[in-house]
Amino acid sequence: MYACDPLPCPGEAEHGYSSPAAGSEKGPAVAIRSIGHGRFTVSRAHPPHGVPPGVTLDLRGFVPATGRTLRTFHAGRDATALEGDAPPRLDLDTVVLRPAPHELVALDLRSGARRRIAASARAWCRHELAYDLHGYYYNGRSGQYTGQSALLPCTADGRRSAAPGRVPSLVGAIGATAGGMTAWTDTGAVHAVPA
Repeated sequence: MYACDPLPCPGEAEHGYSSPAAGSEKGPAVAIRSIGHGRFTVSRAHPPHGVPPGVTLDLRGFVPATGRTLRTFHAGRDATALEGDAPPRLDLDTVVLRPAPHELVALDLRSGARRRIAASARAWCRHELAYDLHGYYYNGRSGQYTGQSALLPCTADGRRSAAPGRVPSLVGAIGATAGGMTAWTDTGAVHAVPA
């Protein structure tokens, strides 16, 4: 699977809004393939409850223009990545993966560099926002819809943490930066701080 969402593809824009500069943005410098091994069945009636035994995941960075593989990272049984959720982020190119039960690894998706990381390290997490539209109609239908994911400060192991005094450029790249302010949507509020 070509996985520039929920995994970031270095060099590709991630913000969820349009701007005059949007037409000048380049595509990803490195694209990501997510390759699962084993049997993993998901349906609306039976949502996943953990990762089944024997299921593992490889992430492959490749050149978008040619498809040539640059590097492979064995993500093991990382439940977040296997279930299609966004892993915690350290910066624009670096995600936190859990290839083994008690191991956290910071993986730079652009360079392939990897290092062990403490569970308490500062990170940013994404959380899917769903909107109930019962009684309201969108395109003639009511129901539940998914919006742009919330962005929240967290630790490398995915636990919510207090917002830092200064936010990294990652937040502005996913949220919005204008007029010297950076803004992002959390699960219950919109935040804005000096960029």
